[in-house]
Amino acid sequence: MTHPRRWLVGVMAAVSAGAMAVPGHLVIGVLLGDGSGLAGRATAALDLAVFTGMGHGRNAINVLSSDVVVVCGGGGPGTASEAALALDAGRPLILLAAPEPWPGFFRFLSPAVQTASNVAACCRLIEALEKGERG
Repeated sequence: MTHPRRWLVGVMAAVSAGAMAVPGHLVIGVLLGDGSGLAGRATAALDLAVFTGMGHGRNAINVLSSDVVVVCGGGGPGTASEAALALDAGRPLILLAAPEPWPGFFRFLSPAVQTASNVAACCRLIEALEKGERG
């Protein structure tokens, strides 16, 4: 599930494009806009675009419909709110290549927060979570 800030750019565009290359994929974008303007046309890397018109309120949809929440790098207030919502909802949170103060802050909130320095390490953590382990 992806959720670009305005339309598919940067990390979310790369995630969507990569997911589209997986056989049998279903790539869903939970978008903050209402589908009008440029944001309504920039959905080529999605199988399904869900235009919520909710702005950052759609963060709850992203988190509550996820088994694991992965934060890539740092981010702004919207990304931080998704990480906080993940902890509040009891979803595992992995910080991928996140600089300080992200790991320290979110580990202060929950010692269960995990970090990964690269995508391969992140995938191993997700696989461990799927097997019911905590790493």
